[in-house]
Amino acid sequence: MPKRRARMNRGGFTLIEIVIVLIIFGILAAVVIPKYYGLPEKDTGDAPLDADKAAKAAMAGDKAAAASLAADRAALTALAADKAAKAALAAAYSALSLGWNAHQLSAAKAPAGPAAACDGVAIEGPNVKNITCTGNDWNVTSSTITVTYTGGSAATLTGTWTR
Repeated sequence: MPKRRARMNRGGFTLIEIVIVLIIFGILAAVVIPKYYGLPEKDTGDAPLDADKAAKAAMAGDKAAAASLAADRAALTALAADKAAKAALAAAYSALSLGWNAHQLSAAKAPAGPAAACDGVAIEGPNVKNITCTGNDWNVTSSTITVTYTGGSAATLTGTWTR
């Protein structure tokens, strides 16, 4: 019997008490740390509200807000047109490199020259109007690529491909 009493008189915490304390610390940490560091608890989603405010201001007759919204739209449209022209220029570079390699390998379907290689470039989107390359045969060491487009910061975009 004396051994049994000695075991029961021991001090300490049970496993359930430790788990409860850890849960309480976890809840406190989840609430206190974001407030201490000034972090938002969740995303408030202000971006759609800002766009909604801009649209409501324009409908309500706020001319300054409407002008700002129109300027933003024009800037984004010009940016999209410039990106489309750069993508067309990159496609022409690729077509010229592939055409040159096909010519070097004497492939049956190799384009006759840089101009023919650029003719095969697909024009995508409403802004890109034309892609042209100089050089009628592969004897040239470089070709000037010209992309004609509308709605951007310029009417043309040029680049030089060299082999």
